[in-house]
Amino acid sequence: MRWALGVVLVTSTALAQAPPPSPPPPDARGTELVEQARAARAALERRKPPKPQGDGRKFVTKQLGPWLTEARKLHDEALARYQAVAASLASADLRVTAHAEAGEMSLALSERIYRAGEAATPKAIANDPELRAAYLSALDGAVEPMRTAAVQALARCAELATAHAVSSPASRRCAELRDKPMSIDPKRRASPAEVERAIRLARPKLRACYEDALRSDPALAGDLKVGIEVGPSGAVTQVKLSGSLSRHAVAACVEGVLRKLPLPAPPPGKKIVMTLLQPLVFDPAK
Repeated sequence: MRWALGVVLVTSTALAQAPPPSPPPPDARGTELVEQARAARAALERRKPPKPQGDGRKFVTKQLGPWLTEARKLHDEALARYQAVAASLASADLRVTAHAEAGEMSLALSERIYRAGEAATPKAIANDPELRAAYLSALDGAVEPMRTAAVQALARCAELATAHAVSSPASRRCAELRDKPMSIDPKRRASPAEVERAIRLARPKLRACYEDALRSDPALAGDLKVGIEVGPSGAVTQVKLSGSLSRHAVAACVEGVLRKLPLPAPPPGKKIVMTLLQPLVFDPAK
């Protein structure tokens, strides 16, 4: 009996003196998946769009089209790897990182596609303001699904970071790009073309102004001619509206949207004063 008790006491003493258990190993599988995704993303970033040359139609079919096909394939491969991290049992830190990097990658590619298409605008279209606006609008529409999916991923990333108290460069990048997706291009500067593009992208908000007004005036229709001034910081400092709806309440809503356009700063020391060539047209049938 004493011998058995002695064994128990020795064993208990040994356990009491044993070092504390070592921390669990890092999330090796999650880290491996992130590195695989980064390698696939690096392959995408090395695939630069071709520079426009020669006949526009031939350039698009022979060079720009194949680049776009390959870029989308590389993007989807990398995205699948990032999504594997986000769906796994990886730490919240790693999942935030995966969402942030995937969203940033998709935003960057959508902008690269837009810029490549813009640079390849056929001369016959580029020289006609109305055709050019329609062409660029279609181009933005083509990349909108990718851009929207990226912003949604970044919003989930920000929510995940908040829920798990993750404070890291990745979590901050999520919030930054969610709120200002066009800041993905650090070289972007405000210009008349960029102002026009920002207004095109704000069309859902502008349309909402009009649809709200339709509730009290179902036959409301007309146009607004827009003049805008953009200050050195990129903030819209002045909006001038004229046209058939300029004295209607819808104009005040439109002005509020335009004053909040997410624009980058113009070139150093400059501001932009411009009038849109095409007015904003509001019609119940459209």
